Amino acid sequence: MTLTFIESFNGISDELHLYPKWINNGGLIFLSVAGRFGESNGAVRMLTNTYHLLAPSGNIGTTDKCIVGFAYKPDIGMDETRVMAFWDGGVEMLKVVMNTDGTLDAVVDTTVVSSTTEKMKGGVWRYIEIKVLFHASAGTVDWQIDGVSDGGDTGKDTIYLG
Repeated sequence: MTLTFIESFNGISDELHLYPKWINNGGLIFLSVAGRFGESNGAVRMLTNTYHLLAPSGNIGTTDKCIVGFAYKPDIGMDETRVMAFWDGGVEMLKVVMNTDGTLDAVVDTTVVSSTTEKMKGGVWRYIEIKVLFHASAGTVDWQIDGVSDGGDTGKDTIYLG
């Protein structure tokens, strides 16, 4: 396994320190929240209802296992859709979207390849971690919510080829 990207947000105190690793998709606010192990980690939340997290910059590759962990606080009413996405060479490979019931889906193009059972609640911070093995037929998706396993799926097409 190659660890391509993981972000604890430790030591990031403002927006300027984010840009070396993160791409800005809109207006930001910077918050401090408890991370996976209870430390005070920074977190970034977008001001609009479209993109609530920044996307990792750079290419992930199509054979890598990627792990991304982040703090997330949905708006009250939970009308958001895309939470974050994995990109490779300008192509959105897999995105994480939140459903109206608060569950999260891992989606390739329009196909749901994995879902959480735990539900996000409006106005409540949660720590989300997703691990994806990118493969055309033997891909895997594993979830953790607040450091606790929330299931996963194997034998999936986790690569969007356009």
